[in-house]
Amino acid sequence: MASSPALPSDLSFEILTRASLDTLARCRVLSKQWNRMTYDSRFIDQLCERTKTTCGVFIQGLSKNKYSSMFVPVADNNANSNSEPLSLRFLPHPVKIEAAHTGILVCVGRNSRNIPQYYVCKPTTKEWEQIHNPKTRYMTEHTSLMVLRSNPLRYKIVRFSRPKCPCSKLFYNLRCEVYDSETRAWKQLNNVALPNGIFLSFKPAVSACGALHWLLSDNRVFAFHAYEENWETFALPCRTSTDSESYKHNVNKVVEYQGRLAWVCEQGEDLMELWVMEDYKNKVWSRRRVIRMIGLDLSTSLGTLCSNDVVLMRGFYRIVFYKLEDYSSKVAKLEGIPSPDEFFMLQSDSEPSDLRGPLKSSISNVKMVSRSSKELLS
Repeated sequence: MASSPALPSDLSFEILTRASLDTLARCRVLSKQWNRMTYDSRFIDQLCERTKTTCGVFIQGLSKNKYSSMFVPVADNNANSNSEPLSLRFLPHPVKIEAAHTGILVCVGRNSRNIPQYYVCKPTTKEWEQIHNPKTRYMTEHTSLMVLRSNPLRYKIVRFSRPKCPCSKLFYNLRCEVYDSETRAWKQLNNVALPNGIFLSFKPAVSACGALHWLLSDNRVFAFHAYEENWETFALPCRTSTDSESYKHNVNKVVEYQGRLAWVCEQGEDLMELWVMEDYKNKVWSRRRVIRMIGLDLSTSLGTLCSNDVVLMRGFYRIVFYKLEDYSSKVAKLEGIPSPDEFFMLQSDSEPSDLRGPLKSSISNVKMVSRSSKELLS
């Protein structure tokens, strides 16, 4: 990353809060100062007010054996504040959100015959496309998404599923399939072999530095590199409990911070540390800040980071946006979601992405059946 351009910070703020998301992404690479600035909550509020940008989070939880989701804006001045809230009701079937990245979501629903249907959508424009199914006879363990390019849109979906015999004496195996929007097809890679008894967290993957990251049950990190289509595991920066208690109770999390991979770990009842990976190639971590949780209900727990200075905390039928600078908080009530379990951050413009709608093969099959019927009658 280059050094900061010689522009006053207030002038940079005025210019960048009027920029498109694509321009903003390029500017973040040019300047460390700009990178820090553009992840601040005040900047995000102004960006949403001055451009047609929507910033928020899809909250998902399980109630009565059904998944429900709800969109909650992060910015005070959101592009859609005067219109109906974002939802996924424009999709053909009720869905479960599986993954999200830069305004694009992967969702799975079921048709009238209970067959899984995979959808990729952009909620801000209500565009969607159905993609071919992977090998759904294998039970899905994890699904994630990385947008490689926004214009024209190109993305990859990574799916891990359970083979017929996942366990051996030494390893726990996962089938690995990758869908590339450029080829419109799934490709099976070699199985992922983890040490026996080690599992990936069921929380959504964290996208940073061209890779998708999950916390492992032994408190290491699993990274799948979307461009190279390979994977690795590596250590966390600070010592954590190895009895899996922190893993099970969501105390410690991998998160994204200023475009980098980060790690939040509990160091006391009201104290957390934020570690950031400064050098991804050499896996160099540094402790960036101490997070003090003051004035929060003890029943709340860490959900994710929304920005440099705002933490999302989860509670019962509610989430709390907690501001680190002044310890203030804002509560958002959740309808129909008693326990918010999954958080999918969304920062999106309203530009069309040319998603293609229903599968053409489905339309072709209907025509073929119709033609065959006519031939039988003649």
